[in-house]
Amino acid sequence: MISILVVSKRNFRYFKKTIESAIAQTYKDIEFLVVDDASGEGEAKSAFLSKHNIRFNIEINATSIGPTAARNQIFPKANGDWIAILDDDDLWHSQYLEVAVEILRGSRAWSFCLPFPQRLPKWYSVDREIPQVVHRLLYKGLGVGSGLIFSSNAIESIGLFDPAFRIVSDRDAMLRLLLAGYAPVEIVGDFITPGNGGVTHDRDLWQEEAIALLEKFFTLPGSELYRAEKERAIEVWRQKLTPQFLS
Repeated sequence: MISILVVSKRNFRYFKKTIESAIAQTYKDIEFLVVDDASGEGEAKSAFLSKHNIRFNIEINATSIGPTAARNQIFPKANGDWIAILDDDDLWHSQYLEVAVEILRGSRAWSFCLPFPQRLPKWYSVDREIPQVVHRLLYKGLGVGSGLIFSSNAIESIGLFDPAFRIVSDRDAMLRLLLAGYAPVEIVGDFITPGNGGVTHDRDLWQEEAIALLEKFFTLPGSELYRAEKERAIEVWRQKLTPQFLS
């Protein structure tokens, strides 16, 4: 089973389309874990879920605790062997989970999806080695967070998500998985339609968290191999997050 984890701060219109894209999956062994993080429309979202023949848990927060803490809040309710992250303004292609399950069979602990601008003749995946992915995360990125799939055992083994981060918590979790020895598989295809980005458009918060994540990463056990790159990586992100770059 896959537990689809959705933290929702946006209004019901966005939420409805997102959930419908997940309900339409050709892979049906799923459940929904939803946290309404004080959007003011939690009851409407709960009623919408109740109208469908789906397994779900929803928690409605009276006060916002942030997207990362909300993920940790609902995680203990998960029954699935896999946890799939779905942001509440993004859409999935109907075959996404079916393809992901096939790709993740065996010992693979997590995957990310690199959206491709045009549909490929055949969906495909690429195994990535740990140092290669670490370098991509230090200097670039890995597609979008709304498509990450983790083994529940793997994400639990690293202590879930770090609530100190609102924007880069996915990147932080991936780096810790890599240092723990969990190599990923990259899924390539037009499986995800990203939304408007929400908090990720906050340039100042992006810069603050990106630098804080790098400072944290280079103190973690296992990061010794990469520590010579610390200053360069921090400078690259400072340059990336200048107003001229983001405008």
